[in-house]
Amino acid sequence: MVLKDLVPFHQGDQRFESSSLQRGVRAQREAEDACGRAVPGCRIEDAKVANGDFVLIPAASSSVGLAAIQIAKYVGATTIALTRTSTKKQQLLDAGAVHVIATEEVDLVGEVMRITNGQGARVAFDPVGGPSFPKLVSALAFGGIIYIYGLLSTGVTPLPVLEMIAKVPTIKAHNIWLTSGDETRRKAAPGARAVRGHGPKSRSQEPENDLALSRPTHRPARGGTAADARED
Repeated sequence: MVLKDLVPFHQGDQRFESSSLQRGVRAQREAEDACGRAVPGCRIEDAKVANGDFVLIPAASSSVGLAAIQIAKYVGATTIALTRTSTKKQQLLDAGAVHVIATEEVDLVGEVMRITNGQGARVAFDPVGGPSFPKLVSALAFGGIIYIYGLLSTGVTPLPVLEMIAKVPTIKAHNIWLTSGDETRRKAAPGARAVRGHGPKSRSQEPENDLALSRPTHRPARGGTAADARED
């Protein structure tokens, strides 16, 4: 068979709708939908994120970043979305971020310390790595946690040893198989609980009810591309 023999399928085409390919596409989308909620949800569950915590979310306009914003909000945390410029600031605020920091326009560590009254963020979810990684460590609270689950940056990821000695952070690797391969853990994640209609987890009080949080959005911010998310 050569390329000229291939017959293209399109959505809406009856052959496509009844094909095993279409069933496979639907199954893939359902899996992505579940993982978009469960993956950040499991990290939030693992870190015991709750009301009053500050959470840093780099590459916030990515699909998983948007899901993390909404799930962190669901459990009562204060989200700090990180993006390169202010272009997507309003979209991130509309998605549920409490604060948005344009990392190319202001000092990341200084802004985080201002927002947190000098305490730093307790948790960061980082899919980027690269040369900016030490700034995340500096922006953490004492004993904070960074979950690193990607390497979207093309640069080397240095470890700021002296800063780590001073702050005693925990740096944990995470991948999708830890979630998708564990049914019990996936169902226990805050994102899954939100979909099932369970109440939010909170240390002191429940956040204001928001119907939108029952179905976390995990599509990239409008106008965003894979390259945008990589460089956020």
